[in-house]
Amino acid sequence: MLRIAGSIGVVCVVLAGGCREENPEFVAGTNTESASATGTTLSTTDPTSDPTDASDPSTDPTLTTDPTLTTTPTTDADGSTTDPTDPTTGGPTTDAETTSTGDPPPPPECSMDVPPVGGECPAECTGGCADDVCTFDCSGGCFNMDMVCPVGFGCMVLCTSGSACEGASVACPADHACTVQCDGNSACRNLDLACSSGLCALQCGGGPNVCRDSVMTCGGKNSAITCTGAIGGTAVPMDGSPCLCDAC
Repeated sequence: MLRIAGSIGVVCVVLAGGCREENPEFVAGTNTESASATGTTLSTTDPTSDPTDASDPSTDPTLTTDPTLTTTPTTDADGSTTDPTDPTTGGPTTDAETTSTGDPPPPPECSMDVPPVGGECPAECTGGCADDVCTFDCSGGCFNMDMVCPVGFGCMVLCTSGSACEGASVACPADHACTVQCDGNSACRNLDLACSSGLCALQCGGGPNVCRDSVMTCGGKNSAITCTGAIGGTAVPMDGSPCLCDAC
């Protein structure tokens, strides 16, 4: 009589000698011969094995998180919030703030004038003294003329025709604003403008060579040569003055 133990494995032949092993390759839980014949792999699960997936970096115990690295906004002692993901509040800082590479702006007093006191209009103010400003009207010609602005008045020189003030000189008043307006061919060519301790301007309008070879010596307040598509002159700064001395 034959007795089959299990589905595969040991065949017991009931004989006088009892059971004997007919399939020595059989191993408990795995039949290598049957697996090879069917082309499949029969595997077992070791209950003592580590279920950690080595391919998953989140489960790798050798990978740690740096506690100093965080993307969570923090609140500073002064109550402000710093978000490390926001480039305007997070990231490294420097000891010095970014500054302009140009010259520092002039102090406020460089743009301030002492108000003129005025008085009786001097005879040399051929254009009158409106608002306590002495006006030299050179529309009729001030060629090679030396003009000295009177004390106590602002000063305006109008050179509004061709060669009107060519070769002339203008000495500005102390403390008060001084302006020379030039318009026309060579209107202020070779002009010499000496600024003082008030605001000073040489305004070069239209016309060829309108301010060619003119020179403005800057004073103790902001001084500038301005141009309207014309040839300007040269601005000479005053030694030690922090105020502007600009040319076009």
